[in-house]
Amino acid sequence: MVENNSVEPDVKKPEVTGCRNIVGWGCLISLVLIFAIWGYVMYSASHNMKVRGANSTAGSDGKIAHFFAQKYFADHPSGELSLSLLHQYGYQKSNKVTITIIDGKKESLKLESEHQEGTNVYLVDHKGAITIKEK
Repeated sequence: MVENNSVEPDVKKPEVTGCRNIVGWGCLISLVLIFAIWGYVMYSASHNMKVRGANSTAGSDGKIAHFFAQKYFADHPSGELSLSLLHQYGYQKSNKVTITIIDGKKESLKLESEHQEGTNVYLVDHKGAITIKEK
């Protein structure tokens, strides 16, 4: 049997810590930026969904309030609608929605509906037509 007793000379490898260090910091900074951008995009998307949901709720509440106003006017054609009468006829507002009766007469009824977290105000006329305006 032949033994290989070769001894490698002591060769010091050059230190490349500076280069490795730069690459390491670059990777770390890239990861931090990726997570920061991802977090911002997710926050922005959830905020937009929250606003759209709030606007949708305010619009629906305006339509529902108009429906109950028509129930009131079926019983009292010459009456004038108030919020308490609207509630007596079955209307229940959604959380954080404000309904305002601008004109409570049957022929000129105007309701306004808005959500605290929304960006739109919904105006409902006596025919049930809805006009949207920004706050």
